[in-house]
Amino acid sequence: MIESIRRLGRIAVGGLLATLLLAGCWGDAGESHIPPTRSARAPAGAPNVLVIVVDTMRADRLGAYGAPSSPTSGLDALAAEGVLFENAFSCAPRTWQSFTTMLTGLQPYRHGVRHLFDEPLAAEISHMGTIFGDNGYTTAAFDVVPFLRWMLDARGFDSFVDTIALESASQLGDAEILKHTLGWIRERPATQPFLAFVRLHGPHWPYHAPRDVHDRTVAALGIDHAAIDHSFNAGNYGTSVTIEDDRVTSVRVDDIEARRRRIFGPPLEPDVHAHMLLHYDLALSRTAKEITRTVDELRAAGILDSTLLIVTADHGESFGGTGYSAYRDHGPRVDDAVMRVPLIVRFPASHPHGRPGLRVHQLVRLADMLPTVLATAGLPVPADLDGTSLLPALDHAVDLGLVAYGESGFEMPEIDPLLFLDGTPGKHRMWRTQRWKLVLIPDGKAGIEILFDMEGEGEARDVGDEHPAVRARLRADLDRVIATDSEATLPATAPTFSPEQEERLRALGYL
Repeated sequence: MIESIRRLGRIAVGGLLATLLLAGCWGDAGESHIPPTRSARAPAGAPNVLVIVVDTMRADRLGAYGAPSSPTSGLDALAAEGVLFENAFSCAPRTWQSFTTMLTGLQPYRHGVRHLFDEPLAAEISHMGTIFGDNGYTTAAFDVVPFLRWMLDARGFDSFVDTIALESASQLGDAEILKHTLGWIRERPATQPFLAFVRLHGPHWPYHAPRDVHDRTVAALGIDHAAIDHSFNAGNYGTSVTIEDDRVTSVRVDDIEARRRRIFGPPLEPDVHAHMLLHYDLALSRTAKEITRTVDELRAAGILDSTLLIVTADHGESFGGTGYSAYRDHGPRVDDAVMRVPLIVRFPASHPHGRPGLRVHQLVRLADMLPTVLATAGLPVPADLDGTSLLPALDHAVDLGLVAYGESGFEMPEIDPLLFLDGTPGKHRMWRTQRWKLVLIPDGKAGIEILFDMEGEGEARDVGDEHPAVRARLRADLDRVIATDSEATLPATAPTFSPEQEERLRALGYL
């Protein structure tokens, strides 16, 4: 099985930053991408654009999304100044798929980036950086590691600011990359609008809470810290990488048991689970404070009111659960814990849309980001995008009737009891309306279908047998999408389930 995965050549494995940093293999510092010569001028009064994407920021851990005693007050205040989308969905619980969809307005089966460390976006596909650059904007991509550089092959932004450009042998902190972002913005001439696209590390595992805040919080809560098992922050993903010419060229899973423990380990004891959430929340709080500090400085400099500001996440995080959600981390499945993301948009004073404090309940997608940003800036929106501008929903209360597509990242059949096929053919697929959510798990036959009523019991129970017409309609819609996916061809014969797989499937109610 390992050899078959290596032959795929396109493998998604999360949590490799520690491996990269320990190896010290970022390589020599590379020059930032030299911008092409452009003659276009931005439209008169065009707004600046600042997009901040926090890796692994789960929506329901923010106070603005209902989290009790949330440590994200700065972001909550920002939401009150702008528009908050209550039901925004990613296309995938993986960074490269999700970011590429944000940048292109295309779903993964169209832009072709299907896994972490996949081949970069094809040069002929336009993205946010190229479009704004071609329309008179000065552009830059900022990243705590070179992910944006790699996934775009260093194309489309005037500059890439990351560990390579800054000659850093270790990962940059969120505060550091935001400092570089703010400095770059301040240096821009006032007569030329900018696009700054920023990727932060946020609360990505391991959940490193600020030590001083952590200790004060633990003391205030009366927690016997020495008695808490911190194995939730220990271990690794069981992977190793090869880096050539400042780029990851191969990834391999070399410790199946370590990976199984990390993703599908046994449930945590209640006090340990609660402490894991505390670590996550405090890590998120640190990033939220840095974003708030950056916003405050832009406000003080008189830049904020001429800037379209978006704060969102590439995906969420699973903290373990039951049934379909019985795993930790992110990547192998398409449950709402990882697919639903926060989306906060603060419009510039010169381009007001909606109203401050507006909360939008209807379903939207990260694929809608590019067309919405283009429409706000007064630039043409390409007709062939999968996403659509959200401005009609804000300005005229139009029900856009959108449906969210999603696909899982990489995992191995030996590890995930609900994965039966390698690569893209084995991806879990999601088709989600405002109320209904269909999950399709390819098994080499007709596939396993799970229907959730998200306005009822949610993902607690499969209601497909009670609503066969709904299940059939959503499956037909999803099948039409999958039919356009050139990488989704299923094998001619179904796999044989091992006794252990059959036992797990029966326990979960799928056999």
